[in-house]
Amino acid sequence: MTIYLEEHLLILLNTECCPRVQIVADNVPELGELFRVTLTGLSLLNMSVTNPMNIPSFGDVVEASIEIARSDYPNGLFRVSLAGDIHSLVIKENYTDLIIGTIYRDHGTFGTVSVHYSLVGSATSVLDFALAEATFVFNPGEDQKPLSFFIEEDNIAEGDETIIIQLDEPTGGAEIIKGIGSSVTVQIDANDNGGGIISFAIESLNSVVEEDRSNPIQIIRKVGSAGQALVTWVLTGYRVEEEFTNTSGTALFEDGLAYTFIYLLPRDDALPETPQVYILNITGVTSVDIAQTGGAILDPDTSLLSAVITLAESDMPHGVVELTSSQVVYTLGEGTTSTILVSRMFGVLGDLRLYYESEIGNLTSLNPVVGPEQRSLSSQSDITAGVQSLIIPDGVTSLILPLTVVDDNVPEFAEVFILKLVSVELTDPPNTDPAALKPPTLGEKNLAEIYIPQNDGPQGILQFLFGSLEVQENAGVLNVTVARVGGSFGPASCRVEITGMPNSLPLATRDIDYLFQSVSLSWSDGELGSREIEVEILEDELAESREVINIGLTEELPSGVIRGENSTLTIIILGSDLGRGVFSIDPTFPEVSLLLEGTILQIPILRTFSSLGEVMLQYRVLPTILPADLAPAVGQVLFQDGQTTGNLVLDIVADGIAELVEQFVVEILPPVSPEGTLLGNRTSVEVHVSESDNPYGRFQAYLLQPDGQISLNYGLVEEDSDLIQIVIDRKDGLNAAVSVDWELFPDTATSNYPGDQYTLSTTQRLSSSSEWLSFFGNEAGNEYAISVDGDTSRLYSWRGIYEHTQTFNVLTATSWHSFPWSNKDYLVVSSYTNSIELFQYNSTSLSYSSIQSISQARVSHLHTFSTDGLLYLFACIFSDVSGDTDTSSILYVWDSATGLFSEQNVQQIVTRGAEQALTFESDNSLYLIIANSYDTAQQTSDTPSTLYQWSTDNTRLVLYTCRS
Repeated sequence: MTIYLEEHLLILLNTECCPRVQIVADNVPELGELFRVTLTGLSLLNMSVTNPMNIPSFGDVVEASIEIARSDYPNGLFRVSLAGDIHSLVIKENYTDLIIGTIYRDHGTFGTVSVHYSLVGSATSVLDFALAEATFVFNPGEDQKPLSFFIEEDNIAEGDETIIIQLDEPTGGAEIIKGIGSSVTVQIDANDNGGGIISFAIESLNSVVEEDRSNPIQIIRKVGSAGQALVTWVLTGYRVEEEFTNTSGTALFEDGLAYTFIYLLPRDDALPETPQVYILNITGVTSVDIAQTGGAILDPDTSLLSAVITLAESDMPHGVVELTSSQVVYTLGEGTTSTILVSRMFGVLGDLRLYYESEIGNLTSLNPVVGPEQRSLSSQSDITAGVQSLIIPDGVTSLILPLTVVDDNVPEFAEVFILKLVSVELTDPPNTDPAALKPPTLGEKNLAEIYIPQNDGPQGILQFLFGSLEVQENAGVLNVTVARVGGSFGPASCRVEITGMPNSLPLATRDIDYLFQSVSLSWSDGELGSREIEVEILEDELAESREVINIGLTEELPSGVIRGENSTLTIIILGSDLGRGVFSIDPTFPEVSLLLEGTILQIPILRTFSSLGEVMLQYRVLPTILPADLAPAVGQVLFQDGQTTGNLVLDIVADGIAELVEQFVVEILPPVSPEGTLLGNRTSVEVHVSESDNPYGRFQAYLLQPDGQISLNYGLVEEDSDLIQIVIDRKDGLNAAVSVDWELFPDTATSNYPGDQYTLSTTQRLSSSSEWLSFFGNEAGNEYAISVDGDTSRLYSWRGIYEHTQTFNVLTATSWHSFPWSNKDYLVVSSYTNSIELFQYNSTSLSYSSIQSISQARVSHLHTFSTDGLLYLFACIFSDVSGDTDTSSILYVWDSATGLFSEQNVQQIVTRGAEQALTFESDNSLYLIIANSYDTAQQTSDTPSTLYQWSTDNTRLVLYTCRS
């Protein structure tokens, strides 16, 4: 028996046979694919059958469908990497470049799939980096998506942090690669002292340790606590090795811990001993598992790196309290709080209350009473009087006494007072036999002298009222004031003289420019107030620049008297009599200059009459809206002292932009400091920059082949082609409308169509519009068009094509109208919703500006006309706001005084759904016809139009009546 399987012959020897189809293995991504196996023919081999019933035949199933499972990731295999195909990156926090990564979709790109990425590192999104979790959708055929973010720098102490971007949640049959490629890691090195700043805790700076126990001395790390930090320490002092079993060592901060302890082990020798003092120093720190950039450091305040360790004696469990320092005098300025420390030595058990007080007196000798520089405090109003107290908590060995000097703004000499520790007691003494109590006591250092420096000028401050003064040469006599302010203790005096203090301006000459006599001023004990001296400014006819007079307090002042902020007065005599010159453009320089792009323009400027002093002359280029072609558009020309000529230098910028001839005016302006100067007769020149870069365009012809390809100079077409298309390309400038002539020159081919053939082609496509208005702007010298699209109207300027130049936002614009008047161009538009808007062309900004808004709704059409030298605007009103078309349209007249349409002197004409109006002349008479469209009262559109005639007698429109 033979079975045919798609051109394959199978021999069935027994009762069964399995056809074999080999599936070819490849690397091509494929979706599930189907094919069929069909039994197509059946015959006997090597024998024949006469009985037709014995001929073999097929059963019911002769066809099988086989599906090849999807293979080689047909929907894609996602992976992620950073730029450079890397999967990890180590950076510093101040890394400013954009970190760029890519999510790749390898293998197949069938179907729309997506993949999500999660942020699972230790860094915080938004705070540490600018990236949020997201899902990327890949459309069919897309194989990669960009991923980028910045690192956010802050001042927060941080350890090493990681940003792990992990791919997850694939959809659409796509999968994520296993292992490398499923995520990327960016490590931000530790920063901003993330490892911490190491020092002793304040309460450990003065610690008491006891024998026969391990004594913890706390050390801390501020700011950050990232990574491990290993601190080294050493203990020094008299016989330290005999008293302690450990005199050096290390202390370890675990990651995240802000404090740890140094454990000191005094030897238990059972010998009676007096208290001994030792110094414990932190000597170094090493960070582990953290980048060097953020490693731990020692506190820059070295006073926090040394602790006083007292080895206590056994019979002082509550301690001895005294001032920490052995110094006698402390300085404490007004309005400040003291940093005076008290120490609790030996025992530290229990809460203590320490009593202290401030009292009048002194511990050191004072200066004499006459002319005192230091005296005992005369009033307790400067300090908090009486006994005060503070709590020293259990275990605390040192703290600061809160002591404040009142800031009273009263002039005072240096004063001193005494700070005294009065007593100390347990706040909660145990209930036991008093004889067994060993209470805390005060030590020997319990007195200090507090020195308040002299303040607020007790003997007076001498100064001028002003530091500088500018005057004209004709100012005459000036009264200059010297005042004594602040305190008035003792006499005060000073001498006022001319000084030769250096100045950038020349010094005025005494007896020529001014008159002044040196003078001595004095104030008696207890006297405040001012003294006046005279300085006379002399006027002359000499050309002079700015000059200065320096007057100062010259002699040494009495002891304790202070020179104030204004101890010198500078009087500036402004330039006069054109002393700094008259500035003008050289009259020989052409009135108009025509220049090419890329050249330099030098305009000579003359300084005549006088040339004293330095002058910074200003200039500008007009119009300011075109500053790019002449640069710089504004600037200054410096004239040095004695310089009489200078050049204003401008670059004619070659910008590569196609432009017509442009006109500019270069104008010189008054100097920055104009006194003593004057602008001459010629202050401006006109500059023309010639046309450049093909302002009207550069044309080239191309042959468009049937296959859509462009040929520069040769094309092959079939004889039966219906049309040969020539593309004319215009590059560079698009100024003005231009025409291009073309002609076919036959070679061996001949034409059956003699003469010129003309066709129309599409020049430009613009968006759809409900209304178009085209008009010519006389002032701008250009053709314009306005398109209306809903609430937006667009103004286009014709430059070979229409270019969009301005947008007007007018709600439901119904009618645009343009008109010239008095050599100016105007636009008027009606908003069906609320108003009539009037715009005027601005030649400076080259745009239309709103100048009037008339409140009037339901305007359907606007029309202007002029007669007898007057301008009129007729507004067709379709209906009132309620929808009634039986209303009045309005005729406005132009007010030449205001340059606007008058809203007072108007004529109202009854209309019914007025939609349009038009004026015309006939037999030397002016007529206005109004198209009415609907009568709401009659509910009919059969509404006649009305005709009005202009009455020259009363300058009004009157209803026209037909005369037979």
